[in-house]
Amino acid sequence: MSIPLVDQVQQNLLFQQLWTQVTPIKLSNITILQGFPKEKLISDDETNLNKEFVLPIKLKDEITPNMLDQVFKELQGVKRLVLGIVNDDGTVVYYIVHDGVYKPKKN
Repeated sequence: MSIPLVDQVQQNLLFQQLWTQVTPIKLSNITILQGFPKEKLISDDETNLNKEFVLPIKLKDEITPNMLDQVFKELQGVKRLVLGIVNDDGTVVYYIVHDGVYKPKKN
């Protein structure tokens, strides 16, 4: 018996990544998660610890620009999204995707 994808990523965020207030949000055709990370996701991020949005996906899923564009449109005003990518062995890795071009880090 396997755990649903959204629940698996939610548990990983809560118990391994130590996020708080992680709850699902139903968009038109997918469910994403929202919550507050323990620390900033990007070290040079000038914002305070804000709510982040996580799109749970399987490693073998295909992510298209149109799919990401639809998520950003539905979230209105969100400039980045975290992909919670789940491998077949249950490992979860996270990648940040920005809406548009992101200015490179300053050294």
